[in-house]
Amino acid sequence: MDSSSVFILAGLILLAFVCALRSTENGRTRAVLAGFVAGMVLATAAVPWASQQAGYYPSTNALRLVAGVERELHAAIADPQIGRILVFEGSSYSARGLDARQVASRMSESTGIGTAAVQLSLDGSNHFERYWMLSIAIERLDDRQRETLRRKQVVLLMEMQNRYDLDPLNNFTRNERTYRAYAYMTLGNALAALRAVAIGGGLDGARTVAVLEHAAVNLSNLGGFRRVVSLDGIRIRPGYMPLDVAKRGYRFQGMDRVRAALRHADAWRATGRGFAAADRQLDWIGPVRIARFRDLLGDLVDQAGFYAVASADADDIYHVAAFCAKWPADFCLDYEDPALIDALDGREYWNDARHMRPAGADRFAPWFAKRLAAALAGEVGR
Repeated sequence: MDSSSVFILAGLILLAFVCALRSTENGRTRAVLAGFVAGMVLATAAVPWASQQAGYYPSTNALRLVAGVERELHAAIADPQIGRILVFEGSSYSARGLDARQVASRMSESTGIGTAAVQLSLDGSNHFERYWMLSIAIERLDDRQRETLRRKQVVLLMEMQNRYDLDPLNNFTRNERTYRAYAYMTLGNALAALRAVAIGGGLDGARTVAVLEHAAVNLSNLGGFRRVVSLDGIRIRPGYMPLDVAKRGYRFQGMDRVRAALRHADAWRATGRGFAAADRQLDWIGPVRIARFRDLLGDLVDQAGFYAVASADADDIYHVAAFCAKWPADFCLDYEDPALIDALDGREYWNDARHMRPAGADRFAPWFAKRLAAALAGEVGR
């Protein structure tokens, strides 16, 4: 809580005390205090609602990304040449390794359908932060924009990444006391987060208290009086932010382990073995992640599925295979292609084992565009 909040709370407490003194003679102390507390709660709860109605939101890197996405989405809606809009959501893998604009451009050329992309990829973002970002962009659409959007093909693409798929509160736990965490943990997100963790069997008292405490701070906007900004005119952050050099100390180990994982995943898929370990940890994906995005977008979205960005870590092959086996959705795009793995077998393509550099992203984009186009045409099952 910053200094301005301390003074505000001190003033409110002093006001309550004065009211109590004045009402003692009439024996109405409890009623006055109860009324005051109720009024204070309603007033503080109205602060974030009123600020959002006026276009003001907590100032975080996520909001800068939303500003960029909103501009891209509005431009795509207004452009009569655009018949398809790809809405990507994801974390660091896609933020570093997926050039959504290049994917859209290549799909426009190959399919003959004008395609645009909006990319809600933010490193370190879990489902709940991504939902918060997309909800802002969607809720700010006016009726005319919504009607125009319904006449276009809208495809929602949700990223598979093991850290966030297996642990719904990943990054919240590690960055619990950051303003970023307080900003996105709304009451709706808090309840969904607790449900997601409970489904996976990982709910405990400490996590419950932490999530609800964040929701209470978010609801009252305490500590945020000087940290809200207008979404209009804010400096934007792109969804694709590549890393030009390799991570210090990283040594590329080649792709042989990834090739072996491709063979193992095929064998597991044929027998059904090997996927049980992650099965329960992925139970929340359908009732929470998929359901919430579908509720948010409603009839604005035509297809919704999952995608994975290529990785040099063999463990990611197994995770994506298990994920697609459990939640195929409208489509589930892995990267199990030996030719793609061969094309990315070089240290110049990798920042570290899980994040591509621009050279890698440039090789991945045309491959992914072709794969996605086939999936949307019903030519690929997973």
